[in-house]
Amino acid sequence: MKNISTIILAAGESKRINSNYSKIFHKLSDLSLIEHVYNTAFKISKNNIYIICNKKNIYQIQQLLPKAKTIIQKKPLGTADAVLCSKKFIPKNKRILILFGDVPLIKSKTIKNLIDKYKPINNFGSLLVFKAKNPFGYGRVITEKNIIKNITEEVEANESIKKIKLCNSGIMFCNHKDLFKNLIKIKNQNIKKEKFITDIFDIAYNQNKAFTYSICD
Repeated sequence: MKNISTIILAAGESKRINSNYSKIFHKLSDLSLIEHVYNTAFKISKNNIYIICNKKNIYQIQQLLPKAKTIIQKKPLGTADAVLCSKKFIPKNKRILILFGDVPLIKSKTIKNLIDKYKPINNFGSLLVFKAKNPFGYGRVITEKNIIKNITEEVEANESIKKIKLCNSGIMFCNHKDLFKNLIKIKNQNIKKEKFITDIFDIAYNQNKAFTYSICD
């Protein structure tokens, strides 16, 4: 697809799993998780793929995926900061798809449906969401008609929000200008003291140019 760059977030240190190496390198059907994600991204962006790494995993990623462009997030300051690391590398005329290195089963068909939901005149972008019977641990998506008002992370949610079953996949599609112009507005005023990319949805809603959403089938 034309004029689309993909950012794959892979700078996390996988502290929550009991393993000697990053979860993105664990195998699924003879390929590592991040190889599956890259192969899906390639169907969308061809060689316009940027992987956000940390200092510990960049060399292994470069060996596995030599055609990908790798960018180091020097400090673990959150997902918004990770995406911002790519700003100077991605041409301004590009639309941007954001994927995660540990989500290997996402289909290119699902992503294409997400892209089709994006209406550049009226919206910042489009987010892939899903419904969960047990949404514990996921960011909850608060909507108004067909747009997203905001997303609340589990650690920040009150009991009412925790009952919401519409959840954030993290996978989104938007244009370069709106993405980076608003990422710099995100603060780290939360329990983890990190800059959450999910804060961009509240910023967009308050500018009357919000994100639409696509429910994963």
